[in-house]
Amino acid sequence: MVVVLMVERGNCDMKRILTLIGKTLLLTVIFAVANYVGILLAPFSDAFREMSAGTPPSAGLYLLVLGLWNAIILGLVVHKSRWGGIATSLYLLLILFIISYFQTQVETIIFREALTTISVYDALMLMVSGVITLVIFVPIGVLMHGGFKRQYNPLQDDRLKLQNKWMKLGILSVVYVAIYFLFGYFVAWQFPELRLYYSGSTENLGLLYQLRTSLGLVPLQLIRGAVFTLSAMGLRYVLNQDKMVFVVSVAMLFMTSGIMMLLPNPIFPDAVRIGHLYELLSSMMVYGLITGLVLDASPRQPIRALYN
Repeated sequence: MVVVLMVERGNCDMKRILTLIGKTLLLTVIFAVANYVGILLAPFSDAFREMSAGTPPSAGLYLLVLGLWNAIILGLVVHKSRWGGIATSLYLLLILFIISYFQTQVETIIFREALTTISVYDALMLMVSGVITLVIFVPIGVLMHGGFKRQYNPLQDDRLKLQNKWMKLGILSVVYVAIYFLFGYFVAWQFPELRLYYSGSTENLGLLYQLRTSLGLVPLQLIRGAVFTLSAMGLRYVLNQDKMVFVVSVAMLFMTSGIMMLLPNPIFPDAVRIGHLYELLSSMMVYGLITGLVLDASPRQPIRALYN
């Protein structure tokens, strides 16, 4: 984040760099604390809490990595946002919840037959825990980065006009489905432990077989792809004059679901979790870059021109 912001602003003042680093590290700790508060307050079942009690101490270190990742994303968006502090906070709350918690737990619910260690109720409580975490983390982060001092004046802005937005929404949704299945097979499905976990056998019957048996997932994944794309479209309006920051932010946002797989959890055995970690980090980085580049191709124009 520091490098991107300094290059964008042409400002390499050491005091400013150290201040940004300090705020980012502090927000990393705040995220970790907020995460623990969310877990404590969300009414998980007793069975889930008993399973979670066996989480290894190393989970705390990985939680700090996740916190650092989210702190960098928040800092990028707040510093480059064209919106006021309240609007930026609400957008960050929404997009971080959708990508980090909603989209991931939808998958948990869909694959509940394989994920027997977690109930639908507890998957929903993970979403509630995420809301609590973000309600604490996001406003504090926006405040620390001075976001609430900025007032949005639409007449001084350049409004983005997304051309062919519905076509791009459709194309990027289909691209997501392709990436989902390709990386799911060529990355995740290459782990024997993962095949055993989901199918009960370590046998690999090939890509075509996996595609034929997974056709029922296509409609759901199209919807998930559309949700990812709509989230990025919203970010395009927030960061409507910063091409590099936008593409980087989209890729980092999408990769958050992979970063979350760093955390040991009672849902996945470690080998399965690592397989999904590699799959999600690689696939969401590729999809994020493609989405950012496709959406960034839209021209900008002064807001007054939109009403002439």
